[in-house]
Amino acid sequence: MNQPDKDKKSLSRSAMSRYLVGVAIQVGCFTFVIVFVALLAGLWLDRAFTTNGMFVILLILASVPLTWIFIFLSVNRAKKQIKDAVPDSPQDKKTLIVEEDTRDNS
Repeated sequence: MNQPDKDKKSLSRSAMSRYLVGVAIQVGCFTFVIVFVALLAGLWLDRAFTTNGMFVILLILASVPLTWIFIFLSVNRAKKQIKDAVPDSPQDKKTLIVEEDTRDNS
């Protein structure tokens, strides 16, 4: 492997690592915001209806599936973007070879 290929590969790994860190930060911030909003809304509803924490508990529990759905969608979107940006997997190389062969035969 020559030097430019090595630099390109390390650069793509570096870019991918930065992208994954960005996704992790996005998921963490979203989780915090959802739980915080659920807590504030629950406290407000408990005060409005004079209940003893029932709404806080219900809204915090309801925020868990919402957070998991967001995490699932974010990770799948990131995975697709990374896969589109870096065709270094053996499956992608096979696909590229097959596409080139079909173009040559046309």
